[in-house]
Amino acid sequence: MTVNAPPPPELALTPVALRSPSARAVELRLRQTIRSLGPRLGPLVVAKRMGRAVPDAQLASETRRAFGRLGATYTKLGQVVASAPGVFGPEIADEFRSLLDDGRPVPFGRIRAVIESETGRPLDESFARIDPTPIGCASIAVVHRAVLPDGRDVAVKVTRPGIRRKVSADLAIMSRILPLLAGRIAGGDSRLVKPMLEGLREQLSEELDLRNEARTMSHFAKMIADAGLTNIVIPATVSELSGQRVLVMEFLDGVPIDDVEAVRSFGFDPTPIVEAVVKAWFLTTLRDGVFHGDVHAGNLMLLADGRVGILDWGILGRLSDETRHEFRDMIAAALGDDAAWVRVTDRVTEQFGPMLADRLGISREQIPTFVRGLVEPLLTRPFGEVQLSALFMGPDSTAAGGAGFVGTGSRHEPIEFDRGMFLLVKQLLYFERYGKLYLSEVSLLSDRAFFEAIIATPDEV
Repeated sequence: MTVNAPPPPELALTPVALRSPSARAVELRLRQTIRSLGPRLGPLVVAKRMGRAVPDAQLASETRRAFGRLGATYTKLGQVVASAPGVFGPEIADEFRSLLDDGRPVPFGRIRAVIESETGRPLDESFARIDPTPIGCASIAVVHRAVLPDGRDVAVKVTRPGIRRKVSADLAIMSRILPLLAGRIAGGDSRLVKPMLEGLREQLSEELDLRNEARTMSHFAKMIADAGLTNIVIPATVSELSGQRVLVMEFLDGVPIDDVEAVRSFGFDPTPIVEAVVKAWFLTTLRDGVFHGDVHAGNLMLLADGRVGILDWGILGRLSDETRHEFRDMIAAALGDDAAWVRVTDRVTEQFGPMLADRLGISREQIPTFVRGLVEPLLTRPFGEVQLSALFMGPDSTAAGGAGFVGTGSRHEPIEFDRGMFLLVKQLLYFERYGKLYLSEVSLLSDRAFFEAIIATPDEV
């Protein structure tokens, strides 16, 4: 698997050791999986074996619904599927973009037991009150609103009881099922499944320890404050009540950034706020190669005071030094750096030169003009006119081994799954949606001075 650059020392993350699941745990989860997948996919499999045509769109829809019912690791896998059309095909990837990371509430008695075990004290000593009805139910954790004895409003994030056992069993089952599934889908590439699952295991092993999220929030809050982006807020954590399975943080009362009607009711223009979020993300990515790996609309809360809160820092993206330099070069080139254009086109020629000649009839001499005509508009035209994720999906992802920049290798070489690149592409997909909502007439590089300052920052900073 591609090795990504380690985060800064203050962001040293501690992965949870996911033990091999017991045979009993796998059996129970396998039964649940079969009950969810069987009724939806069974008739389609039979139809295919009988020679009848089964549209990929139908297969995608039924698989997405089954994954939604299974929750936990399947929901996380669905996010990978949505951003990796080279593995499972474009129609399934498009369908999985509608998969929501939600789950059922956990009985409050079990939540109380986890909190009291983690804090070592009775619940009523930690909180003046806590709402037993959760305000958020995701696949890995649930969130309850509470009030501290000193009157502060807080959000209490608790990992689901038994989630580690379920994740371990899910990963074991997926390693058997997914290669078969990917190999039977038009446009799919089963070679990427194993390294993709290794990347998913790495992500979940970090996400299951909430102390990692607390460290990440503190680090990025300081970086954003130092950059003068005062209209962005990251919740402050309450360290004395937080631990591996519980994270207590400042409660931010706002509305999701894609709730257009609610945003309009605030009576101010959200455009500069959304611009600030995009700039903050590029700042951390280009400077240090680390970034929030899941800034979807539900994690961006517009506040009534004109700021935006960035929530849910459990997934941290990390780029290899090579990928970060490629990203910096693309930005520098679009800002007018001719030497950066040479480096960008040299990389494209090395990686895709034969494919461009074979599939598109583009000679080596024509590649610089082709690349500039492809990349420059994506960065300089308004968001409403571009597909930003194309920066890293490759000039022809199907021809380039089926994976674009998310996977590397050829049809005759071992293929790798770059988790950092996957998260990068996923985030660019999110930014495309926000851009079309609020920045349709604004280009990514509209604030040239801001990006020039980042690019000018020495790599070691």
